[in-house]
Amino acid sequence: MQRLGDQSLESAAQRRLNILMRCAGDMPTARAPDDIAAVALRALVEGSGFPRCAILRVAGQDAVEILAAHGCEDARFSRSLLQAAAERDNHGQTVILNPGQVTTGHELGQSITMLDISAAVCAPVMVERLPEARSDAGFGAASAPAAVLAPEAFVYLDARGEAAARHPASSETVAFCQAVARLAGLALSNQARAAVERESHRREGELNAAREVQRIIMPPPSGRFACADGLTLTYHVASIPGRLVAGDLFDIFAIDDARVGVLLGDVVGKGIAAGMVMANVQAHLSRLMRSERDPTPALNEVGRLVARYSDRLAEEHGRVSLFVSLFAAVIDLRARTMRYADAGHGYGLLRRPGAAPERPFMLGGAPLGVSPESAYESTTICVEPGARLILFSDGLIEQRNADGKPFGLDQTLAALRALRSPEAEVEDLIESVRSHCGPDSGFADDITVASLAME
Repeated sequence: MQRLGDQSLESAAQRRLNILMRCAGDMPTARAPDDIAAVALRALVEGSGFPRCAILRVAGQDAVEILAAHGCEDARFSRSLLQAAAERDNHGQTVILNPGQVTTGHELGQSITMLDISAAVCAPVMVERLPEARSDAGFGAASAPAAVLAPEAFVYLDARGEAAARHPASSETVAFCQAVARLAGLALSNQARAAVERESHRREGELNAAREVQRIIMPPPSGRFACADGLTLTYHVASIPGRLVAGDLFDIFAIDDARVGVLLGDVVGKGIAAGMVMANVQAHLSRLMRSERDPTPALNEVGRLVARYSDRLAEEHGRVSLFVSLFAAVIDLRARTMRYADAGHGYGLLRRPGAAPERPFMLGGAPLGVSPESAYESTTICVEPGARLILFSDGLIEQRNADGKPFGLDQTLAALRALRSPEAEVEDLIESVRSHCGPDSGFADDITVASLAME
């Protein structure tokens, strides 16, 4: 004899609710999609009453991948039911079949007849997917592409032969299966989002490390070179990457006690790949200009090097363009001259004492890497005390405002009309570009500006 308190008979709805709550609690602990499928399958077996339950993924037109299954020893499923649930215009709706239900379409009827399926439920497991970014999309777009829901897997249940009479696809059973499918979809979406965040943090760490290395490679923002019996050169430079790591290169260095080497160029493209090419080219150019004391042989040799890189990329990855536009100069503070060469860059201004900035530079050969046969020439001009050399990358004049209008050379000349210190000149020019683009818009391309004053 036993003494019992009040007893309650758990209803089918309450039992299924308890199963769903337990399923919802177990989903966050699942570490992989297979684990999520296993949790969902356990709930379906306990709560649906169907003898055959599975979590499936359509791997191709004729291939079905079983993520988890119970009572499906023959591994045969109605492909037509899966295809109906997977159709684009289905919008994530559940497909069901009950005893006596008339099916339409020869393929659907044949599939069900061959497998002797009398009752079935197929509910899509919808997962958030982010559309692939367009290759031509600009940096700093107004909004990121919205995530869309798409079927990643399917909750599949069926009963065959006489068993279907005991396991019809009732509205309560369908609602239960849909709830399990939604829980699985949320768990898969969370896993995918977490993986994207981890990858984003990893890439951000790598890019931050690359940016730090690039900062070390670049010369100090301001500096001074003096010759006892000649000119004194003071400079200021600012480089702003369009995508965290810049493809612009700038270097200024002493060659001997009277000569100073200057480089400013732009590697095609943006991001970490362009930054790596920039660092390599900058190292070669600096070494060659120190040994040759002339920009011409340095450009000729590095041009052949970049052309080899470009050919190798083309062989391994198809048509890939790799080239560098560059201005290179050797300033002789004692002789008060500047010997320079231009490899398709052309963005430089010279302000002579008491005059407005002008563009006296010849536009030299093609950018480095366009052809291994390219040969470059240099020109020598005088730089008297009070002269100012302003160099910049194409990102400066090509920045566009909301109407698509580029900053352009005319606005660059207007911003440089007043004579200021090199630092003020550079900062005011960059602020003029910011004003042109708008305060809340980022730069679509790398910007590098340098001002060199001879005194």
